[in-house]
Formats: sequence, C-alpha cells, structure tokens
Amino acid sequence: MAFQIVCGFAGAEELADLMVKIYFLLEAGGRCHGLLYSAPRRPARAALWWRLQECAGARVKASTPPSPALTGASNFTFPMALRHASQASSSTTDEPLPRRSPPRTREPRNDRLFAARVAAVAAAAAAVVAVRPLILRSRAWHRSRSGPAAMLLRNVHRLALLVGLALVCLYAASHYGGLSSRSWSEASKLQWPKPNSKSKPPKGDNADEHDDNDGAHGSQWAAATPQDGKSMTPDAFKDAQQQHQEVFSVSTPDKKFVRIDFGGMDAFNPNILPHPDADDIWIVVAQKVNAEPSIEFKEVHCEAIMWDGALRCRAPPAPLLVAPTEGGQCKGDLEYFNLNIGPHDARVLFGPEQPYITFGSNSKFTCFGQFVQNFAGLIGWNGDKPVPETDFRNATELQRPAPYGKMEKNFFLFWDNKGQRYVHQDVFPARVFTQLRDDGSVGPDLATHASARDAKCIAKYMPRPAPELESIHQATNSLKVTMCRKADAGCKATDDNTFIFTIYQHKTYYNFHSVYEPYLMVIEQKPPFRIHAMSKRPLWISGRERHPATNSSDMFYVTSMNWKGRGRRYSGFLDDELFLAFGIEDKKAGAIDVLAGELLGDLGLCAGV
Repeated sequence: MAFQIVCGFAGAEELADLMVKIYFLLEAGGRCHGLLYSAPRRPARAALWWRLQECAGARVKASTPPSPALTGASNFTFPMALRHASQASSSTTDEPLPRRSPPRTREPRNDRLFAARVAAVAAAAAAVVAVRPLILRSRAWHRSRSGPAAMLLRNVHRLALLVGLALVCLYAASHYGGLSSRSWSEASKLQWPKPNSKSKPPKGDNADEHDDNDGAHGSQWAAATPQDGKSMTPDAFKDAQQQHQEVFSVSTPDKKFVRIDFGGMDAFNPNILPHPDADDIWIVVAQKVNAEPSIEFKEVHCEAIMWDGALRCRAPPAPLLVAPTEGGQCKGDLEYFNLNIGPHDARVLFGPEQPYITFGSNSKFTCFGQFVQNFAGLIGWNGDKPVPETDFRNATELQRPAPYGKMEKNFFLFWDNKGQRYVHQDVFPARVFTQLRDDGSVGPDLATHASARDAKCIAKYMPRPAPELESIHQATNSLKVTMCRKADAGCKATDDNTFIFTIYQHKTYYNFHSVYEPYLMVIEQKPPFRIHAMSKRPLWISGRERHPATNSSDMFYVTSMNWKGRGRRYSGFLDDELFLAFGIEDKKAGAIDVLAGELLGDLGLCAGV
C-alpha cells in the first residue's frame, strides 16, 4: 500500500507538518533511517529531501529534480508494508512516540579512488613532458612553431610543474585536512570569524535561534521572523549605541573576556562552577552545537583551566547523562517538538548546599517546560552517597501558576534568609514567583504582595520593549551578595544588607540579527521579596564589539553567573570575584571574571521611587 503526500515548501509550517505526517506514517509500519529536521531553513529542506531518499524501502518521486531551495511542489510516494489491520487500528498518534537516535548517514570519502585520479592526471602531465623533445625535433614543429600550439608546447614543462605542485597540494589537503582528522592539540586552537559588517538576509525562513514567543531559546529549532522578511531599523534602534556600564576582567592583561575552548567542539550558552576539591579548576557545562540537523540535543561538560589566554577543557568534553523527558503536549505548528530528545539551554548553579542544573525539555503540562536535577548526583560528586529523593535526585519538572505558555523557559531558583527555596518564573510583563515543593509543584503566585512598589521601580528602570521584534525575559540563575567588603572590619551578613540578584535581558531583532542587553535586578532576601534595585544602564562586557555599519553589535547572551572561588557557593561579598558566562552568536562561548562590587556599581534604588 502506498501513501502520497503533496507539499509545497513555502514556509516552515508546511515542512514541520510534513515531518509530523511522515513520522506518523512510519509508525504505521514503515521504516526510515536518517529522517532528521531542525530549524526551518532552506538548506535543511534540501537535506530533508535527500534524507527521504535514504528511507529503507522508500521510492521518492518528484515532478522535477529538487532545487537547492526546494521551491515548487514535490510529490513524495512512500510504499510501506503496513501492520495487520487490527494492529494498525490499535495504534494512535496520542501514544508517546518512541525515541529514535538517527544514525549518521554521511558516507566516508574514497581515498583510494581520489589517489588513483590524482596519479592518472600526474601521469598524463609526465607523458606530455616526456614527448616534448621528440615533437620539438619534428618537421611539423619547424613549419608551425610560430602558432599558438607551438607556444603552449614550448612552455609545457613549466605548466606541468605547476599542475604537479597543485595536485600534490590538493591530495594533501584532501587526505589530511577537515574536521574529522583534527587532533586534540590542533582543535584547541580557537579560530574566530571576523564580524560581518554587511547585513545579510537569513538563510531560510528565519535566522534567529533565540525565540521569545513559541520557539525554544537557543535550541536550534524555531524562532520569530521580522515582518515580511524585511530588514528593519527604526529610529529608536539607530540610537542603540546608548551608554553602557562596561565591566572588566580582573585577571586578563587587556581586561577583556576570554574564550572558552571545548577542544574544537562548538558549544554555546556556557555555565561555570568552581571545582569542589581543587583550586584554579572549573567545571564548564554548555549546549553542544549540532553539526547537522538533529532531533537529539546534548549538554556537554569538562574540567577546565585558564591557559594560553582562554578557559580550556583539560580533556574532551563528555555529554551529561540527562534522561529524556516524556511530553507529547505540543500541538499545531509546534507538534514537531514532540520529537525532541535531550535537554536545552541548561543553567548550572550552586544553592546554599548543593549544585543544581535546570534545563528545558518536553513537558507534561505544556509543550516545553523547565526541569531541575541535583547536579552533584548527575556527575558523581557525591561518590557512592545517594542524593536524597527530596533534593531532586531525578529530573523534576518545575511547575508554575496557570496559565502556561507554550514554551516555558529561563526559570531561576532562589533561597530566602531561612533557606527556603522558591522559583521565579517571569520578570515581564509582570513578576511571577512561587514557593517550590520537593515534587516540583508550587504554591500561589507571591508577586502580588510586592507588586505595588515593584511596578513603580520597573516603570523607572526597566527598558520598554517595542511591540514587535523586541522582548524582555529572564536569563541567568540567582546569587546572594552581602553589600560590604569581607575584608572590612564589621562586615557581616545580615537580613538587611544581603540581597538576591539575577540578570535579565532586553532582546532586539533587527537586520536579521539578535542583540541582547543584560540588566541586573536585585531582590530582597525575605518576604515579600520586593525589588530592591535595578540597573540604570545595560552591562557591556569588555571585548564585545560594536558594528556601526549595521547599527548592531556582537550577540552576547549571558547565560549564568557563579562565584569564582572554590569556597563560595550561593553567597558572597562585594570584594568576591564571580564568573559571567555567555554564548556568542549561538556558536561559541566566553566568560569574564569580575568583582561583584563592580558589577553592582551602577544601580538605581527602588526606595522612594
């Protein structure tokens, strides 16, 4: 029996719908290997067309050969051996979809065939050089030696030398070059592309990886697109070269940030924790960049040291063994998110006692939700000692007061002055935070108790996003800081001088490029958790570059912050150093070590506003 699907590749929605339909058809009895899809981009569509041909037993027919952009309509016919009618009737799409790990389908290069071709061309060149003296002695040569052919033959030995050298270089580049043959030492040398000063259109329907509506932030899935696909730069954005509060590194000679080197692996949205047992070693966790479209996502981690101007992994990064979560709640245009496997956009942080990891994954309550798990148990810091069930031994979904958004993300945990934990779900358009229970459930929204003064402070200090192409959302985990220097006499943490702080970000998406401006928000550490102070100006990480030609700058997405020293966990003082970690253009990772006092040095107080 054959199924036929006719699909016009006009937009991402049609392609996503096609993916879902194909998956369900395969579940009806067909088999397919290498069926992958990620962001809605034209190259991904072309890859999808060819991957459909790799389906076992499939016959793909098209009215015309597909163009690289796959424009027009194509007819895909899938002959499939179906199950018995009773089995097929009992199978529904409401059942949880099995997790598949698609194999790599790239064929290895045939080095012997390539070498044979190079040898054949070289032999032909050598033959021409060998017969050249005979031709030069012939009578025909003397009759036509003024013609163009004679001129070429006179210099053929020089041409053969150049051709031979080119062939040798080509063979060496093909045999020894490429990512697949890089050694660990070679891969540790970071190569950073120069910023492009010209505004380019997106590669497909969308080039923005960070969506703040229905997409998954930084997850290489879906994202929002400028209206009509036009490059838009409003007058307000032309003035975006506003004053910033620049923060500088306390350890680098040029006071700029450092790169994070994952040994040649591309990873972004990093997190940095001090090693529990050793000084000057840090645990780095980041989202691995998938080299090819995939439904499987991984967070990788390594032990890192400062060396040769970068924070470098001491050994190849290993994936975090985070178990996939069950969902199946994605509907409509987001239905393909049901195929997701693995965590997205993790935040790794210290609480007062234990480290934790929060991440996005398939939800039981909405399409995508937020989860928390004990990080020490995940990577074996506790040795043989088990993590208590009440401390998130397994991945536990963080709930929120209704209503849920389709894609929940960037929740952060915080602890009050008595050690009770809470979860902060939203900062805009209004704060939402709740007390957190051991099973992930939450109490009522507590933000209403602080909303009167908070609203005035937010109105004064928080940037106002435009109705389109701009948004505000939470970004990092939280930390506590005591507003004095521990080196000063009489400096002691109290309920009145210790506060919780976090970073939120103002996103703009103009000229097909995202820019994130980070701001600090400082909260009282005891109920009702009112906002104590907010940044007057956005932070500027030293080393981030501006691009005046496009009224833009490097896209730095601040992911996490943690105290740099091994003795610190959740709380610190103004003279303590901390690491800010951030993703760069959704491809690379960076970090900067700053003094807490410098970071918190330009705040506007909410009292009296």
